[in-house]
Amino acid sequence: MDLYLKVRLACDGGMSQREAARHFGISRDTVRKMMAYSVPPGYRRQAPVRRPKLDAFIAIIDRWLDEDRAVPRKQRHTAKRVFDRLRDEHGFAGGYTIIKDYMRERDRRGQEVFVPLAHPAGHGQADFGEAVVIIGGVEQKAHFFVLDLPHSDACYVRAYPAAVAEAWVDGHIHAFAFLGAVPQSIVYDNDRCLVAKILPDGTRKRTTLFSGFLSHYLIRDRYGRPGKGNDKGSVEGLVGYARRNFMVPIPRFATWDAFNLWLEEQCRRRQGDRLRGESETIGERLQRDLAAMRPLPASPFEACDQASGRVSSQALVRYRTNDYSVPVAYGHQDAWIRGYVDEVVIGCGGETIARHPRSYGREDIVFDPLHYLPLIEHKINALDQAAPLQGWELPEAFATLRRLMEARMGKQGRRAYVQVLRLLESFELADLHAAIKQALHLGAISFDAIKHLVLCRAERRPPRLDLAIYGAGGSQWIAAAPRSYSARQGSDAAYADVQVGLLRAGPTRCEPGVSQEGNPIRRLNFHTSGSFPNSGICRLIWIELIIGLALLLGGGEALVKGSVSVATRLGVSQLMIGLTLVGFGTSTPELVSSLEATLSGAPGNAVGNVIGSNIANVLLILGVSALILPIATRKEAFRRDGFALIGASVLVLVVALSGEIGPWSGGVFLVLLTAYVAYTYATEKMSSDASAEMHSAQAEAHVATRLPIWFGLVLAFGGIVGVVFGADLLVGAAIELAPRLGLSETVIGLTLVAVGTSMPELATSVMAAIRGNGDVAFGNVVGSNIFNALGILGGCALVAPVAVSPEIMRLDVWVMVGTAMLLVLFATTGRRVSRREGGVFLAAYGLYLVAQFAPGVRDFVGLI
Repeated sequence: MDLYLKVRLACDGGMSQREAARHFGISRDTVRKMMAYSVPPGYRRQAPVRRPKLDAFIAIIDRWLDEDRAVPRKQRHTAKRVFDRLRDEHGFAGGYTIIKDYMRERDRRGQEVFVPLAHPAGHGQADFGEAVVIIGGVEQKAHFFVLDLPHSDACYVRAYPAAVAEAWVDGHIHAFAFLGAVPQSIVYDNDRCLVAKILPDGTRKRTTLFSGFLSHYLIRDRYGRPGKGNDKGSVEGLVGYARRNFMVPIPRFATWDAFNLWLEEQCRRRQGDRLRGESETIGERLQRDLAAMRPLPASPFEACDQASGRVSSQALVRYRTNDYSVPVAYGHQDAWIRGYVDEVVIGCGGETIARHPRSYGREDIVFDPLHYLPLIEHKINALDQAAPLQGWELPEAFATLRRLMEARMGKQGRRAYVQVLRLLESFELADLHAAIKQALHLGAISFDAIKHLVLCRAERRPPRLDLAIYGAGGSQWIAAAPRSYSARQGSDAAYADVQVGLLRAGPTRCEPGVSQEGNPIRRLNFHTSGSFPNSGICRLIWIELIIGLALLLGGGEALVKGSVSVATRLGVSQLMIGLTLVGFGTSTPELVSSLEATLSGAPGNAVGNVIGSNIANVLLILGVSALILPIATRKEAFRRDGFALIGASVLVLVVALSGEIGPWSGGVFLVLLTAYVAYTYATEKMSSDASAEMHSAQAEAHVATRLPIWFGLVLAFGGIVGVVFGADLLVGAAIELAPRLGLSETVIGLTLVAVGTSMPELATSVMAAIRGNGDVAFGNVVGSNIFNALGILGGCALVAPVAVSPEIMRLDVWVMVGTAMLLVLFATTGRRVSRREGGVFLAAYGLYLVAQFAPGVRDFVGLI
């Protein structure tokens, strides 16, 4: 610019253009241009650019690019591909750059030019977008509805699992509720959820649901041209804005509702923004939009798709390729269907019969297990393979209840379990779960008892069960349950059926009683004088009990003899054999039967077995052994083991006071037992004292002959099989026999099961007494009692928490501790157990049994 000024001033002062060119070192043409223009005019092309090498091929290039409009965008010609084809097919000799420049210029000439639009207040635009979200820990694609008011740029965003017609309508309804008004008109694209068909004259044939929605809100719908998003450019831009700002990073929410609440909050916050070129915020301009919009109608539109169907033979109704279950009572009937965004509602006639969460998959089957329970109750063999029940997650108490019912009543127990599940038709799962846990704790394993408990819970009344006469496998009570509240008609019928069954079972007597609130109730007791009801079944149970005891005894003896023989062949010391295989092996029946009872959901049987065995070991076994031959012991052999027994018994007492022996307590029991065995072995191996001689003598008493190793293994394996099957038979028979005798599981465990499983110790101690080896008789009882207290209770508690009933705490635990102290008193003082004292032991055990079978005596002793 400075040179322009100098040249123009010099020429204006009288210098010629020739002289100025020579003076300033420029050409005379440049001087003439400087005199013609005050500033540099720039380059001005006056003739089109000539492309001598390309001009002959321009028509070919244009034809190829015009044909590309009909093919997919990703398969169109690029500049590189055009260059390669011209060179190979037409002998083009030019370069790649001139082809690239020509195609760029051609594209620029073909770009569309738009007219700026003004948006009056009160009108809107709507569209759907897509984004990836994580809902409930599952990554999935979200389809989000967007409503935009172009005048104010206010928006509403709501996400759905799929962009179906119901989602379109539901999104509008929530947007109108969010804004508090309805736009006069809305611009849409031609989505097939809204437009069923575009007619030749350009008018749209709307879908049924969308047409009803427009009629309800009196909205004028307008549509853009197919494939022309710029006809509703405001909402198209808002879709991208919402994806970039509301969904980056990927949103993570527990539910769709939580996600949509968060999106509403983002839309509300955005109303405080001031956009470029605007002097007012979005919220301030929104007021003009709302003033021009329609008010909301009195009631919102129901955003649902309506269809009809027919219930199949499997009680399923098909909707949008998916099958939904209905109650089996409506099989083969016509049904109506309403599909909402989040659920499917099915009805028959004027009644709604099923509601399901909506599935957006294909060929899914959505079950409600409650729909099939009446049919499964009738076809009970289908219980385990019923597809509607697969994956039904119920609390652990339900599985325990089923095991108990099946163990007590067999097939009828399975039917009773299904009846319990049917209570979910009228009660909440939490209430029924609480009632089942209460029934398990009380030992009232019956459908009627659980129904009574859940009814009382619903009416906030205390239950009225007489547990002293309650029997499993049937309703041996009639409680004054509130009849004003009926769970369901079928339950009342089942209740009546049970009572009729009682009348058919045999002679009964009716005894008056008093409820917990002092109100009179009536009880039905089995008249136990004479034959039991269903005496044929009772005989089978007694046979099963005897077979189980025989298998337990034979299996336990075979296991001990086989394992001792194998250990002896392998060179294991007599001390270790006596401490472990013999000392604890004779308690194998108690261990297996207690574990079986725990797994069967009968903790009273398991605890009663252990405590009853410890009492029987002292009073019964030592009493019988002393009657055969007086027992003399050496106090040096039992000082450590005796105090270990007292410590174990007191530890069980302390833990049992809490009402439950849990996994942590069980672990402590097992650790203490392991430490006791290790310490005993280490000390006795270092010094062969009387205790070591006693444990070695225990091993020698079980080694009759030197058996081959293979035979010892077979004998041990057979013993394991016998013990397992015997325990299963014994526990099942005991659970079944208890209610028929009018006794609890705890009493059966304390007596029949405890005495039966103590037979191996009895045989060992009697044989030791006959041989004059009192140490072995005493040592066998002490070792067995320590293993029962720490090993069996500890192992059962690790498998499942073991509940200790108040019935045991009143008397039996204290008797166990007292007998342990009595045993240690004889052992540590070296006092001889005479025949008279053996008789006293047996008499004491007889009185203990009388207390078990006579509840009044038991309660009196417990109070003392």
